Amino acid sequence: MIVNSPVSDWRPLPRKVEITTGGSPPMPQIVFRMEELGFGVNQLYGLTETYGPGTYCSWKPEWDSLPSIERSKLKARQGVQHLGLEEVDIKDPVTMESVTPDGNTVGEIMLRGNTVMSGWLGSGDLAVKHPDNYIDRSEGPLERYNHIWGREHKYS
Repeated sequence: MIVNSPVSDWRPLPRKVEITTGGSPPMPQIVFRMEELGFGVNQLYGLTETYGPGTYCSWKPEWDSLPSIERSKLKARQGVQHLGLEEVDIKDPVTMESVTPDGNTVGEIMLRGNTVMSGWLGSGDLAVKHPDNYIDRSEGPLERYNHIWGREHKYS
């Protein structure tokens, strides 16, 4: 990866280059280093079943005044609903109640919209919702944590 290349290989960029990441959430340290090198990092979260991104980490102007490492932590989150979906929420998959947006209560990322399905699509990914309504995904698929809700994951 670029941030791990030898310093002697670095070249100044003629302008800020915006990049998008997906898949596993980037480590804040990676986001920090990429920004030091002149890249703007944007995090997306989505599923094949949603035809692309379900969330994006929309930049807030008040983040500009924060220390770099704090900004990097905020930018590593999955963010807020992407305009291509009707709704994205973090819910308890048993009760289908929205979790408290406190940054601690774990639930499943649920998505719905006219390109997804009728009703809520459970992603199988664990996440929390922060007080600013930004989603932060946990590592590991939901089936690893089914003991939280007493469910058993079945495969065909």
